[in-house]
Order: sequence, then C-alpha cells, then structure tokens
Amino acid sequence: GVDLDVKAINVASNLLTLSALSYKRHGICFPSFINTNLKRGNALVIPMEPDSLQDFATAHRASIKKLIKLRSQLRDPSLDRANWRKLHIKVESLTDSVRRAQVVAVFGELFPGDDRKILLERVNRVGYFLYEIEFPEVFFNQDGTCKNDPGFDVILGNPPWEEPAAEFKQFLPEFDPEYAELSGNASEKREEELLSKPMIVRR
Repeated sequence: GVDLDVKAINVASNLLTLSALSYKRHGICFPSFINTNLKRGNALVIPMEPDSLQDFATAHRASIKKLIKLRSQLRDPSLDRANWRKLHIKVESLTDSVRRAQVVAVFGELFPGDDRKILLERVNRVGYFLYEIEFPEVFFNQDGTCKNDPGFDVILGNPPWEEPAAEFKQFLPEFDPEYAELSGNASEKREEELLSKPMIVRR
C-alpha cells in the first residue's frame, strides 16, 4: 500500500494488525506492515517509463536480487526485533541508493542545469514513488531478471478530490518560474505548452 499521508499509513497498519490477531500463533513475531508492505510516497509521480523495465533490471540487477532476498527475510515471523531493525536499515539504504539513481536518470533531462543534490531536493519536495524497487518481488524474479508478467494482480485507489487546474499555479512553476506571474490568456497558453511535454504530464 502507498499513501502520501502518514496518518493513512498508520490507519491501514492498525486495521491490518487487528485482522492479523485472528491468525497469529503464540510466540510468533507480529508481522511488520509499515515500511515493508505499507509505504509513504507520492504514488502519482513515478520515475519510470512504462517500457524501460528491462533497462532498469539490467542496470540494477545485483541490487534488485539482494533486495528481494532481504525483504523475504524481513517477513520471517521468527525474526526478533533487534535483528529486524538491522535488516530493515540495510533494505532502506539499498532501496534509497537505487531510488536516487533512477530519479537522476529520469528527471535530470527536465532540469539540465541542476546538479545531483539540487535535483534530488527538487523532486523530493514534490514526492515520488518507485514501485519497481519498493516492491521488487512484484516485478522481478529472485535472480533480478524481469518477470514474464510483472506487476500487481489488483490495484485499488481513490480519485483526486480536487480539480487539477486548481493546482497548476503550485505545480507548473517547478518547470517555468515565470509561469506563476502570468494570468489570463498568457497563463493558459503557457499551460498548454508545458502540459504538452510527456515528462511533465507524467508528474
């Protein structure tokens, strides 16, 4: 599960925890949901082109293979809390290194004047979520290669509750600082120009 609001993650975790009480055997470590199967992120900003999964697997195969193994160990109910935390730190560190590399590779062309640090700060302000590395077992085999039929079996979500147009003045200045000062026809014309670019639309 993914949500930008940490409160939603906590609510989902509590509901799953209560449900798990019905089948948890005595002496078995309680399953961990937060940061393992429930994660915080902007699920609408995905630094991955639909047809680039194979290239991604080739570039990060060793990390993907290791992450799948580590995440499998995280789900071991007999793992004590101290060792779970050590393992989780390894998983998050490896995941973060791949996330950063992918953000630079995908968004670098949108902000050619930014160095790596500034680019990462800019994208982090908006938020993003790289499903392929957050849930690698959904997309890749244990050896880090692409699955024949990668992806989720079912996706559930809720639509945005606000009109997208209301957000343009907050969103589009990221790509054109002068846009915030425009109004009327000039603003609408610049919106059309900016939204004609595929990389901006994906964000």
